Amino acid sequence: MAGPEKRRNVALVHLESISNLILWQYRKEMGSIWDLLRVSRFYSRFFVSATSTVMSIQSLMFGNDAVQDHLSLYSGSAADRRRLPITHMTAGFKARGYDYRHFSLDNIAPQLHEGKPAPPYFTCSSDQVRLFAMCEQWLTEIGRSGMNFFLFLTDDITHMASDGAVKRQAATFSERFRAAYRHLDATVGILVRLLSDHGLLENTLVVCYGDHGDELWSHALTRGFCHGIAPYASQAWTPLFVYDNGRNAGVSGELTSITDLREMLVRMAFPDEAEKIMKQPRSFPFSGIDTGRQKRELAFSQNLYALQLEHSDLEKALTKGYAVTDGVYRLVASSGGKRPKDGGLELYYDRLDPMNSRNLLDFFTLGNNGDIVGFRPPPAAAGKAFDTLFSPETVHDIMDSYHRLKRELHDYVRAKEAEALKRNGGEYHLMPENAFRFARKRLRQDYTE
Repeated sequence: MAGPEKRRNVALVHLESISNLILWQYRKEMGSIWDLLRVSRFYSRFFVSATSTVMSIQSLMFGNDAVQDHLSLYSGSAADRRRLPITHMTAGFKARGYDYRHFSLDNIAPQLHEGKPAPPYFTCSSDQVRLFAMCEQWLTEIGRSGMNFFLFLTDDITHMASDGAVKRQAATFSERFRAAYRHLDATVGILVRLLSDHGLLENTLVVCYGDHGDELWSHALTRGFCHGIAPYASQAWTPLFVYDNGRNAGVSGELTSITDLREMLVRMAFPDEAEKIMKQPRSFPFSGIDTGRQKRELAFSQNLYALQLEHSDLEKALTKGYAVTDGVYRLVASSGGKRPKDGGLELYYDRLDPMNSRNLLDFFTLGNNGDIVGFRPPPAAAGKAFDTLFSPETVHDIMDSYHRLKRELHDYVRAKEAEALKRNGGEYHLMPENAFRFARKRLRQDYTE
């Protein structure tokens, strides 16, 4: 009879501002990341819950996409988050004897550490060599002690707003980003090498995930914001892959949200204890995990400040937006800020159109309640390619999927708003009902109305 499986160590790697599109586009600059991906389990339909670094990390650590919802201001304190009936994932690992350490290049998210500017388990430096010297010292101690560990690694250099020395040395805008991606790749490569050198890689889950993407103002300028905009696929479709010493390598097509990753890590790290852990009372540090989760059918996302009043109108840059995808289609609802007529619905083929460039609702007529009432192809679209894509079967599928996604997204948004208002009665930005009744107008029209 086989003996109990060992607990796995966890090395959680935050791929800052890396979408799947960016990962593919810059695969030459990210060779070490690709080498690791090829021998890992890659989740091809993984979506984050917010186009925000901090919000994505919180969704992962708490297994919940509502961490910010009860805050009327986005910049709410860590003390506010501690009032949630869910415990931070790392607290659960520490409670089960794991040694936890966060190593950060440029201190990407200090507010995640329960209000402490520099807790003993948080090590930050802008010097890659110095940071990994401290990391190696810690791993040496881990190797001697035989303890399990949970390592969280972040590198801020690939964030659009980061202006570190690596970028400043580059001559052009394009080269700045290439240099940043090479730096991130080196960060990941050094970590894997250290784990291997210290004999720890064999029993360590190396989990790499992207928190959001970036786009060069393809949908709007938004005063220069590149990822706080509505959650199009270019923002929300990011990489997730798990290295487990070559075990279970390949590609998973299962629809997955970043809110699922907490439970996934628990199940992978404690192969023989997971079910027992899931049955613990709510006072246990892993309380809040949805142990009865069925196979996911939808993944939801929102943009930065979606509920908060900050940046709530067009003059302040960000039109509030939510999205839902079934892995094939994506429905986006935008508020329009102080000009609701600029908000509305957009429907995209996530798989065929990962930049979400063409709103499929351009080809349909909507009724007063926002439902599709008819197909409206442009007169000039007489080519075989258009007719093949919009076959009667496809039109029927689009209409059915749209109505389902609209109903689900409307219910999701209203439930989040109701819960936020219930928590402390603060003043929140609420999505106007018109956002679910009209197609959002684009600047470019291909044919006359």
